[in-house]
Amino acid sequence: MCFLDLSKAFDSVDHTCLFKQLVKLKVPDNVVKLLINWYSNQLMNVRWKQFQSDSFYMKNGTRQGSVLSPYLFTVYMRCVTKDVIQTDIGCHIANKPVCILLYADDIVILASSWCAQQCLLNVCADSITKLGMSLNVSKSVTMIYKPYRTARHVPYSFPDFTLNGAIVNTVDSCKYLGHIISATDDDNLDIVRQMGLLYARTNMLIRKFSKCDINVKLSLSSLLHTVLWLHNVEEI
Repeated sequence: MCFLDLSKAFDSVDHTCLFKQLVKLKVPDNVVKLLINWYSNQLMNVRWKQFQSDSFYMKNGTRQGSVLSPYLFTVYMRCVTKDVIQTDIGCHIANKPVCILLYADDIVILASSWCAQQCLLNVCADSITKLGMSLNVSKSVTMIYKPYRTARHVPYSFPDFTLNGAIVNTVDSCKYLGHIISATDDDNLDIVRQMGLLYARTNMLIRKFSKCDINVKLSLSSLLHTVLWLHNVEEI
């Protein structure tokens, strides 16, 4: 399992390539034209202390803070997913390929053998390069999972994985989407981290409301329980 990090992913989106992808997906012409007009007239300026630069046009990248940006980025990355899946190697579940997982700019490559994993990494890196983007090898890591059945001796020492000629670090655990993923069969590392965060938040609340009257604390606690209960009801 390889966790890949894209360098300045959202800022590297090429507008022309993005609009071509939208046309291929048969997005209505008026929507595509609206986006072209919108992105072609983006004016930016840089402010540093009391100085401000002249306005200039942005020729690449998605709009920061826009709710539409994650969807557009997903569309932009579709060709990477397609190229990797079309190799027909890597992990499968019920004949469905799960050799690549994407969440925004976080990419995970999965394969059951060293050769398959290295092949998928090469395909993924080439496809990303064609989009005018690059992978940050220093922040990309790989993990090797041991076989569940250990009755027979199975070697799991492999050569280093490489990306564009650079070696990818092999680790026993890494942080992904706010959770600690480990190469073992338990979640102890993530549980310990979550417990630490819980203690930190609790201490922060105790410090902020230390001077409040006990009745105020009870009222706030009751209100919090009500909000959480309503939230759970909505999810159900």
